[in-house]
Amino acid sequence: MKVQFPTLDTIYISRKRRSSDFVMPEDHFHPYFELYYVRSGKCCFFLNDTLHSLNAGDFMLITPGDLHHTLYLQGEDCDRITIYFNENHILPSLTNHISGFSEVFLQSNHILINPSFEEPVVLLLDHMLSECRLNDSYSQVILSSCLHHLFCLIMRYHMEVAEDLPLSDTKDAGVLLAAKHIYRNFASPLTLEEAASIAGLSPTYFSKKFKQVTGIGFKEYLNFVRMKNATLELMTTTNSITDIALNNGFSDGNYFKDSFKRIHGCSPREYRNSPKP
Repeated sequence: MKVQFPTLDTIYISRKRRSSDFVMPEDHFHPYFELYYVRSGKCCFFLNDTLHSLNAGDFMLITPGDLHHTLYLQGEDCDRITIYFNENHILPSLTNHISGFSEVFLQSNHILINPSFEEPVVLLLDHMLSECRLNDSYSQVILSSCLHHLFCLIMRYHMEVAEDLPLSDTKDAGVLLAAKHIYRNFASPLTLEEAASIAGLSPTYFSKKFKQVTGIGFKEYLNFVRMKNATLELMTTTNSITDIALNNGFSDGNYFKDSFKRIHGCSPREYRNSPKP
């Protein structure tokens, strides 16, 4: 089963081994949580505007709506497990009973587990994989219980929320610096030439390199960041559609409306008026 739908009603877990020559076709985002675990090997993970280095035993939590893309390293296979679930699978039971849960798990994070305690985590993940394959009338109840158990183990054994991969530690420092600039200055009239200048590259080479590192083209990345922030403003203010478009770097309201409908399948006004869970 490939998770490719805009909604997710059940807990789903999968395990795959990726070789260094596997190329993720495109970066993506989705309206549900993803918990990514590296069982063996290593990889890099581009999340919003930051590149993280994941080693065996590391978790990456991706919250709904966050842009992400996995980069597999030359000569390094990666055995990974991913769990997809909705907010209602973990809330409010965990937030009500575990101190500090919201700070760690309601935002995207790279989480390190104390290596001494990896065994119970791996055993539980293997049990969840078996249960997902069985997929009988009891499976979702058991998976829900296991997911709660997993989060309790992570909270008990996590050492820290990992720091960002230092820019000095990667040959793609210029591209990542440009990505951070775009992510934080999306409302400005940014150009490819400006971003390339920040990276210290020619526009043509920067365009190619940016897609290699982030999994998305410069223009698509800029539009994604603008749309993410415009959608938030749409749902949390009474500002007009045109003002929201201009506040978030779109050249005009009509272009924003067309882009919004391509992503969300409805107009900004319909989205604002629709009931939300």
